[in-house]
Amino acid sequence: MQQYTGQFGLVIALTMIGVWNGVSWGASAPKPLPLFPGAEEIEMKPQEVRLVDGKVKLKVQLNMPKGWKINEAMGPEYQITALTEGGVIGRKEIGERVKVEKKESTFAVELPATSGEDFVQIAVNYYYCQKGENGICKASSVVWKVPLTVGADVEAKELKLAYDAKP
Repeated sequence: MQQYTGQFGLVIALTMIGVWNGVSWGASAPKPLPLFPGAEEIEMKPQEVRLVDGKVKLKVQLNMPKGWKINEAMGPEYQITALTEGGVIGRKEIGERVKVEKKESTFAVELPATSGEDFVQIAVNYYYCQKGENGICKASSVVWKVPLTVGADVEAKELKLAYDAKP
């Protein structure tokens, strides 16, 4: 804790909490920022996914309501963050928002990993429109919180994240 004396004799006490070069101090684990405010949050049961060539594969499937489609002008974007300080998913490869190149409702993400356990958050922001010439468009978000076990002998080849969009 640092103390400073201000101009009028006021004493200000500051506690530093932060992250520098991936190392946090002042807190036991990083607190995730709200990635997409107002997003529906889905707390998943523990999941297992196979480690193949040092990577894990996530498959996101946004199920559009009947008569709706992903907005072709603005495709989905995602952001993956760690909910624990250490883990098996490569920390350098997560944390940034990524725009999905193919503007489709289903897409895959590959991440470097090692065997073991992790707890990650996968947030997806997407835009969808009613089919037809004068259909309205909406923006929506979903966040999955996933306790994850990664291993070479795990049966599941990919982690499936499905969500039914609301009309």
